[in-house]
Amino acid sequence: MTLQGELYLRLPNHVQARDGSVSARSQVAGLLNRQTLSESAARKIGFFAWAWPDGPRKGAERLRQLTQLGFADTANYTRTVTRLSEVAQWRDHWYHARLPFASDGIVIKRSERPSGDRWQAEPPSWAMAWKYPAAQTLAVVEAIDVSVGRTGRLTPVARLDPVQLDDREVSSVSLGSLAHWQTLDVRPGDQVSLSLAGATIPRVEQVVIPATPREPLELPDVDRYDALSCLTLTPGCREQFLARLTWLGSEEGLDMDGIGPASWAALVDAGLVDDLLAWRQLSADQLQQLPGVDEVRAQHWIHTFQAANARSRTQWFVALGMPPIPEAVRDKALEAPLSTLRERTTAGWQAFPGIGAIRGAQLVAFFHDATIDAWLSSLPASSADDTDG
Repeated sequence: MTLQGELYLRLPNHVQARDGSVSARSQVAGLLNRQTLSESAARKIGFFAWAWPDGPRKGAERLRQLTQLGFADTANYTRTVTRLSEVAQWRDHWYHARLPFASDGIVIKRSERPSGDRWQAEPPSWAMAWKYPAAQTLAVVEAIDVSVGRTGRLTPVARLDPVQLDDREVSSVSLGSLAHWQTLDVRPGDQVSLSLAGATIPRVEQVVIPATPREPLELPDVDRYDALSCLTLTPGCREQFLARLTWLGSEEGLDMDGIGPASWAALVDAGLVDDLLAWRQLSADQLQQLPGVDEVRAQHWIHTFQAANARSRTQWFVALGMPPIPEAVRDKALEAPLSTLRERTTAGWQAFPGIGAIRGAQLVAFFHDATIDAWLSSLPASSADDTDG
């Protein structure tokens, strides 16, 4: 038989509206990560069976048999409803009732289920969740930082005087896009209302108490950064440049095992890397000058760099920031010689399914960029042009 469900932390007389989540999920995860689990610790974990794909199709019989099998929670906390108003009443009831576990909402399901041979390990079409109201609190905004992503996207982030929201401490929250920040009009010193989006992600609802006096809302120059800015380390480019290096070394890029954001930051701060390909000229002796990098680690990095240098041409395109191409047409679109890719027009890119005018123009700009072009021309022959020979 197959049962779907979830493990929960036993919490006698827990009231969700009053007590919040109290880190129940993370506590269960911590218990499961132990090498050994004592009997007393194991007794803290319960199991709620919320689906039996190959069980009885009728709801009442399914609940009866689950209870006989020892999974009584399912029947104890399941109610039959026929109207939306009844669903709302039970949702409010469970939110304020004393329960033996933490919960984040209710699930509404059809009583009769499809045959088990159609079951898949994913949310079913015959059920939907209705979450409880998000927890809310007030927080004071200390400052607004604007982060720059790999593609030049600017994201404003509000730094907060740390507050407790449900079962977590929140010290910063994304304000989304610059336009959304303008709409919210959040400024340092404001007191803002925080809630949890999807019961997990902190978000600013609105300014509740504006600061007095309020600082002017100063938006950054949106034209300063784009998909082809900060290919090298120039003033004001450190954040985007590091994001580019992190992407270049990731699994999506050149798959540099063991070299992550902290490694790139150390290389940049030491003055060893000032453009996206400067790592190709580094020696083991230079790497050993970095704090915490001994001979063994330096040699590992050198081998990793050498392996990355020999990646395929398509991997190099992606690593250097080529705009996304649908996977179904990627090989066909990129099989042409590099000279052909340089000359392809927006209309030429649009000839491939899934590539529109905007993406086509972005691809033209990528292959026409002088810095990108110089880098692609400098790649080893096996990578630089797979089809030119």
